[in-house]
Amino acid sequence: MPSNRPKASPATLSLAGRRAAAVRHHPDRVDEIDRDLAASQLADYARHVAETAPPLADEQVDRIVALLRGGASR
Repeated sequence: MPSNRPKASPATLSLAGRRAAAVRHHPDRVDEIDRDLAASQLADYARHVAETAPPLADEQVDRIVALLRGGASR
C-alpha cells in the first residue's frame, strides 16, 4: 500500500477555503462543509490508491462499498 499522501484536488482545496471562511463568518454552515470536505478528501485518497495499488478483487470492492454505505459493523 502506498505510504505517500495524495495530492488534494482543486475541489478539496476549495472546500478547505470555504470551511475557513465559514468558521469565521457562518458557523452554522461548518457541519455541512465538513461533511463535503471529508467526502472530497476520501475521494482524493481513493483515487490515489486506485491509481497506485494493484487491482482489487470483487469481494474487496464489495467490502469497501459496504463500509462507505454504513455497513462497517460487518
